[in-house]
Amino acid sequence: MVSRTFGKQIILGFVAIGLIVVLGWCTSSSDSYNPTYSATANILDLTVVDGIISADKNYNDNGAVKAVLVPHHLVASKSIALGIKALASSTPKKIIIISPDHFRLCPKLLCTTKGSYDTFFGNISISEKDVIKLAKASNLVAYSTLFKEEHGIYSIVPFIKHYIPESQIVPIVISQRSLGTEQNRSDILKILKSILIQKNTALIISSDFSHYLPLSESNKMDRKTQNSFCSGNSQEILNLHNPNQSDCPLCLWILEQEAKELGFWNPNIISHTNSAELLGDLSAEETTSHFTLTFSQSSLFTNCEIVQ
Repeated sequence: MVSRTFGKQIILGFVAIGLIVVLGWCTSSSDSYNPTYSATANILDLTVVDGIISADKNYNDNGAVKAVLVPHHLVASKSIALGIKALASSTPKKIIIISPDHFRLCPKLLCTTKGSYDTFFGNISISEKDVIKLAKASNLVAYSTLFKEEHGIYSIVPFIKHYIPESQIVPIVISQRSLGTEQNRSDILKILKSILIQKNTALIISSDFSHYLPLSESNKMDRKTQNSFCSGNSQEILNLHNPNQSDCPLCLWILEQEAKELGFWNPNIISHTNSAELLGDLSAEETTSHFTLTFSQSSLFTNCEIVQ
């Protein structure tokens, strides 16, 4: 006859084994989970199409572009379209797209995903081998399904699918809870560089600028930000105030560092807007500002002046 104590131990043993199996399955499935995120909805689609139509009417040649900085605030849909259309000039096959983690859901400094995106123009797929390469830096990078709600990515991918339909993306969000250590940042640059140096690979930084300020104050902040960025002052860029100057200083710093290292630090401002002006409410107490910049290896396409 088996004692009650021994019987309980057997039951607990089976429970423990079951939990180990389940947890192991969950961990492995999270690494292999390939969701499809939605980047299409009536309002989103209409806003994207409106931005594309407006941009196509007011487009200027910006040369062969390696990287762009665009807003993700859809009020500035024309500015997004201008930037992505400029990037299309180099016909990249692969695009790294970096956004801030707006909802603070990323458990590490960076998060990525193997998920693809459905857009009004069709599905845009992930460069899975590069996502896997990123995730190997497990001390810095985690897989996450936060991309389901991350507008810093899903607001941009329909424009990519329209203008660069054959490209794959490498989606990344950057935590806003910390700038990481100097070693962390150095490691991130090395990982991203190993992808960026590949043929036909481009970079998109998805970032808005001044938040929650009246128009006059927002413009003052934008002048300070522009001076730091146009002068290429790495420390000032890294230390931009979030949210008064940028919603992702680390994103901008990564762009500046990679552009200098890989020879495309020729910033060219093609758009600067503010939600107050776009929405026709100049007295709004809280606004959001936007810059669109292109970056190429040619200094012929450079327009990033220090302003007073």
